Amino acid sequence: MRWVSAKTFIMALIAIYLLPQIALSQNTASDKNKNPRTSIPTISESNARVLESCFKCHGPGGVSQIPTHPTIAGQKAGYLVNQLNAFKRSQDALNARAATPPQPDNEKNTAPGAITLGRDDSIMNHMVEDIGKNDFAPLAIYISVLPCDGNAKPADNKTIPVAPKAVSRCVSCHGSNGISTTPNTPNLAGQQRAYLRRELLLMRETAWGGGKTVNKEWRAHPIMEKQASRLRIEDVDSISNYYAQLSCRG
Repeated sequence: MRWVSAKTFIMALIAIYLLPQIALSQNTASDKNKNPRTSIPTISESNARVLESCFKCHGPGGVSQIPTHPTIAGQKAGYLVNQLNAFKRSQDALNARAATPPQPDNEKNTAPGAITLGRDDSIMNHMVEDIGKNDFAPLAIYISVLPCDGNAKPADNKTIPVAPKAVSRCVSCHGSNGISTTPNTPNLAGQQRAYLRRELLLMRETAWGGGKTVNKEWRAHPIMEKQASRLRIEDVDSISNYYAQLSCRG
């Protein structure tokens, strides 16, 4: 009988138990374009209840029906986890502020604990407050393999929009067709126009020094701030319109 080393045995266990989940979390453009319902993993009862709450705002199956709310179905799992953590940090900072006696420097009305990579939204802060961080990944993986268009029949002879010049700033991270190639960068194709416009404006405002304040929605990201700070309102509109017209399947 041939014995295997401890290292070989451990690597075998990793292959058996972890690789299927890693493969799901990558959610490549190819997998996203297929989006077979048979690929949707099981989920706990408690997380199923969380998803019910998510779909009340983000639409049935995560496909948004409200212009200012993003579609989350088919979105990158890594990106979704990052955003949930960002909202969690914002709520934790607000809770810490509420528990701290007022100080003179509080007059600045700046949220404590605000970091370079962050996001604040009163509704989302409240939604994630009671969700354990260990549940973020299972929720994200489940959402990431949902059909981004709800398996709706694509429009016949849909005209492909012409990319405005300002989109050249976006393609290196978000892909030439609005489908990113990295797990932590969101897909933009087929997203709600009003939502895209609002997020660009929020990051532009943060870059100009107007974000990260209490009771005011804000969003910060070092790369996006650098790009958004240079955009004119006309550019924000053209970029939002362009990506909203693209197919979320690439």
